[in-house]
Amino acid sequence: MRIIFITIGLIGILLFSSPVLTALIKPQLSQQFSQLYILGPNQTLDNIPFNIIKGVRYLLYIGVGNELGFSNFYSVHVKIAGQNESLPNRSLGLSSPLPELYKSNIFLQNKAVWQAPFTFQVNDLWFTNEKCTMNSINLNGVDYSVSKTSSWDSEKQGYFFNLIIELWIYNSTLGYSQYHNRSISLRLNMTSS
Repeated sequence: MRIIFITIGLIGILLFSSPVLTALIKPQLSQQFSQLYILGPNQTLDNIPFNIIKGVRYLLYIGVGNELGFSNFYSVHVKIAGQNESLPNRSLGLSSPLPELYKSNIFLQNKAVWQAPFTFQVNDLWFTNEKCTMNSINLNGVDYSVSKTSSWDSEKQGYFFNLIIELWIYNSTLGYSQYHNRSISLRLNMTSS
């Protein structure tokens, strides 16, 4: 009988002290982060476009993952940069100052992943006097007028532009979206064939 009373007493003490113990001993939280990624046309890292030909439609998959520990609104901003234009600055946490051409808004539950196809096609591209000028690009079926240039890079043998994909997140404290310091700059070499 005495063993039963001691056992019940110990169980009772543990039950009553468990709220106090959980307040004192906090479980470790997992790391909170968001992810941004691109995949090639086969939804793998293979065949991500690099050498770009005027009039050819290229397919990527853009993905966003939420590991923040709560649901949130995200937006993906797509920009195009010429040779000497600013890319996002990760060390300062600044987005590229270039205007967005395309935007996709997403709501993600915690631990959810969003992935969607994204196409681009350069429609108006000219090569003259060691310069390449891009005047029009189609992003997901919508044409955008741009005026971007790149000079011939003799060291790397190409005319290079950057397709910039930035991740923005809704800040509920501030009441607006802000750059989330996640970006991908896909370097593209414009070729005549």
